[in-house]
Parts: sequence; C-alpha cells; structure tokens
Amino acid sequence: METIEFELSEDELNMINHLSTEKAALEICKLYFKETYPRVSFNNQPANGVDLEIRYNRRRGWLSIEVKGTRKPDVAWALLKVSGRQSYVNLRNDMLLYRVCNIGHSLVKINIMKHSEDFVMIREPRWRVRERE
Repeated sequence: METIEFELSEDELNMINHLSTEKAALEICKLYFKETYPRVSFNNQPANGVDLEIRYNRRRGWLSIEVKGTRKPDVAWALLKVSGRQSYVNLRNDMLLYRVCNIGHSLVKINIMKHSEDFVMIREPRWRVRERE
C-alpha cells in the first residue's frame, strides 16, 4: 500500500468541509491529481461502478479508481465497505482503491491499494475490505 500525505489549503479545506465524507474524498483526489499532473483530464461520465476516471498522459487510456473516505486518521478497515457488484468486479480486475483518511483536517492521507496485494473482500450484504495478512 502506498500512502501519500496531501496538504489542503485553507480555501480547499473550506470548500470540502460542507460535503459528505465520500464527496469530500472524491474532491480531495481531484485536487491531488490536479496538483500532481497539471494537465490531468477527468471523465465526467465514468464507467459503471467507477467513482473517478482520470487521464494524466495522452498516450494512455483512462485510469479508473474507487474512492472511499473516512474522517478517521487511519484506514479504519472495519468501516471500509464496497457497495455494488460492479465495484467489486472492477476491484477484482485491478482497479485501484484510494482510501482518503483524516477528512476534515488540512493534512490528509491518500492510501492507494490494490486487491490481492493490499486487501481482500469478504462477502457481506456489501463486500467488507480487510487488510491482507
């Protein structure tokens, strides 16, 4: 699992503070990609089961990402759930999971995870994500 610390400006923090945790996580990821890849493009109509699609290199296709947020300072594995069969299938087929932690604070952590390397999914009414042993 790769962890990136990302600092939000006061204006950015004010912009996301009124959003739900999941929408804030999505906006934080967009801010991160804009800062990291100034020429990044976002697909306004991502594929089924995809939260965010970006293209940061014109020679490559779209990168699909599942985005999950938490106000907790760490991954909070017990709270990490995947809803929807298509998200489950996409994650099993190498789509990345970005877990944005510490939402509501200026310093957030973006944990980039890959199925089978960093986590597995346990079938419940939704799929529960737990740390790989």
